[in-house]
Amino acid sequence: MTDRAAPPGPGTADVTAAKVELRRAMLARRSEMPEEMRILASRTLTFEGVRGAIPHRFGITSGYIAIRGEIDPALLLESLHKRDVPLALPRLTGRDLVFHAWAPGDPLVPGRFGIPEPLPDTPVVQPAVMLVPL
Repeated sequence: MTDRAAPPGPGTADVTAAKVELRRAMLARRSEMPEEMRILASRTLTFEGVRGAIPHRFGITSGYIAIRGEIDPALLLESLHKRDVPLALPRLTGRDLVFHAWAPGDPLVPGRFGIPEPLPDTPVVQPAVMLVPL
């Protein structure tokens, strides 16, 4: 999975500016969410809650480590792990997000932006399901 910018062309600058503005606006809205609401949302993010939203058997499921007020999927990831669902977390490699096998309790190291990531020598995997913040 990559996070590459669109090739230069008509409207590229407009799309980039719109993306930056949307991200800024969503981060502002998220920061306004009361802490109690974030905690409740994190606690209610459960296997039972997401099972019906995904119409197929769980494959490798990528999660994330919550930062800056994101809803924390840790309980969901633990629940999936207990159900033998293989998990992954992203590592930022250059400009690319590369997903590595991970399980609760595996060691993590701070990445380029200080976000915990799997160790670089863990197996690279391709997620079938992605849990993403925002």
